[in-house]
Amino acid sequence: MAAYGRALECAESLGLESEQLVLEEATGNAALASGDSLRATSHFDRALALAHDPRERARIQCQAASSLVTNGDQRGLDYVHEALLVFDPETDPLETANALAIEGRFYHLAGQHHEAIALLERAVALASPAVEKEITPFGVASLSTMFGFLAGAHQHLGRFADGNVWAWRAVEFGKEHEVLLAQALGYEFLGENTINAGDWQKALEFAFVSEIL
Repeated sequence: MAAYGRALECAESLGLESEQLVLEEATGNAALASGDSLRATSHFDRALALAHDPRERARIQCQAASSLVTNGDQRGLDYVHEALLVFDPETDPLETANALAIEGRFYHLAGQHHEAIALLERAVALASPAVEKEITPFGVASLSTMFGFLAGAHQHLGRFADGNVWAWRAVEFGKEHEVLLAQALGYEFLGENTINAGDWQKALEFAFVSEIL
């Protein structure tokens, strides 16, 4: 973050607007990864003020929405809806799926789990073929979290068996493509669902695997 801050100062003093945009977006992603969603939002908003290309704006809008979702800030939904007007499900399946997943996350955190599941299932249906066709860090991370979100949405409805279906999909996807994030998410939800179902020993086993991953 400190390095990005110094780079931004240099870009601003030199009047390099395109570099400022790249750095604001990168700083936002770094802040989001560290859990500082408020700081991330401020940087994404600055990036949006510098972005003029519709596809570039749509990508940054989705990142901004990701930083807004945990606070329930409805601006995030506006960003997602605007992005979905730009992305084409046929030519931009991963980008569209990511936007739908973020929208589903808003519904999930608002307690509207059925609506969340419908959006997340649409997202997985778009993302899975695209990821299997070409493995990319963005695609792998997006699909892994979609599986986790679906497991969580079913869990909040008390449908632990259904949640386990998606948790196992995360585990299997992670093993097939050596994605530790997917495996960890899958085992985490398997542990939570199993403990809620009363199988304490199995829950401990899943929790242990998730922890070492």
